[in-house]
Amino acid sequence: MEEPDIYKSEFGSEYSWFFRIGLADDDDLLLGIDLEERDVRDEINNLGIVLIIPYAIIIIAIVAIALIFVKRLATDPLQMLTKEQAEQKMLDNVTKQIQTGILPESFSLSGDRFDAAAFAESAKSVGGDFYDCFIRPDGAVCCVVGDVSGKGMAAAFFMALVKTMIREHLMMGESPADVLNYVNNRLCAENPEGMFATVFALVFDPERSEIRFANAGHTRPLLMDSERTKYLNPDSGMTIGVFEDVGITEESLPISGGQGILLYTDGVTEAANETDEFYGEERLLSLIRNRNSSSAEDIIHAVTAGVKAFQGDREPFDDLTVLALKVLP
Repeated sequence: MEEPDIYKSEFGSEYSWFFRIGLADDDDLLLGIDLEERDVRDEINNLGIVLIIPYAIIIIAIVAIALIFVKRLATDPLQMLTKEQAEQKMLDNVTKQIQTGILPESFSLSGDRFDAAAFAESAKSVGGDFYDCFIRPDGAVCCVVGDVSGKGMAAAFFMALVKTMIREHLMMGESPADVLNYVNNRLCAENPEGMFATVFALVFDPERSEIRFANAGHTRPLLMDSERTKYLNPDSGMTIGVFEDVGITEESLPISGGQGILLYTDGVTEAANETDEFYGEERLLSLIRNRNSSSAEDIIHAVTAGVKAFQGDREPFDDLTVLALKVLP
C-alpha cells in the first residue's frame, strides 16, 4: 500500500491542521483531517479554529474527487497528460476552488449611509489578493484589501487565515491598527514558510461620519470627493508576517455624504500594456475624478474596464483587486 501524501499547514502558536490525502494500491481512497489545538488561550482562538474548519472540509472533498481522476489518468496510456501534470492540474483546481469559495469575483453591500462594491480577478489560476467588506454589530462598516506573497495552495491557506483573523477581530470592535498589529505578531510567532501580506484596513463609523484606517505596506488609497479627489498619504507601515512589534499606526479622517474611499492592489496601478508602460496612479486618479457622482459598483466597473482596455492584448502578470466605499448624502 502506498503511503498517502500529506499536506500540512501550520500557522500560529495556538493551532494547526493536517491533511492526509492519498490513494492505496487497491484504489481505496485514504483521506482525513486532524485538527490539533495547542495552548488555546481564549474563546477567540477557538472561534478562529471554527471559522477555518469549513474551508478544510471543502478542500478535502475537492481533493478526494480529483485524486480519483489522477489515479485513473495515470494508468491510461491513451491520455496525453503525465501523472505529474495531472497532479499539478488537480492542485491548481483545488486551490482555485478554495479561493472562489472564500473570495467571490464580484461583491456589493449597501446600507442607509453607505454603498460598497468590490472586484477581484487572478492573473493566474490562483492569486494572492483578497478583500473583505462587512457590517459590524455596532453598525460600523469594515473594508479590507490585501495582497499575499506567493501563489498556489500555500498562498490560498495563508490568505484564508489572514482574512479570517482580520475579520474576526474587526468584528469584535477592535481598531484597524490593533487588529493588524495582533495579526502580524501571530503570524511572526510561527510562519515556517516565511509568507507575508500587505493589508489596508479601514472602519467607517456612520454615526460620527469618520473613517479610521491603518496601513501595513499596502498601496495608498484614493479619497473620492466632488471638489478634490486625491490620494491619501497614510504611514506606509510594514507588511505583516515579517517582523514582530512593527508598530502599525492608525489615522482618522472625517468623511461626509458624496465622498468615498477607493482601495486597490498594485495589480491596478502596475498593470502594463504592450509597450511595457504602467497604468499608473495618475490614470487612476483621472478616471476617478470624472466619476465622483457614480455609485460604488459603477466605479468598480469603470476601474476594471479602464485597466483592461489599457492592457490591450497583453496578458496580465498580477492579480487585480479593487474595493470602493461611497458615503451616501
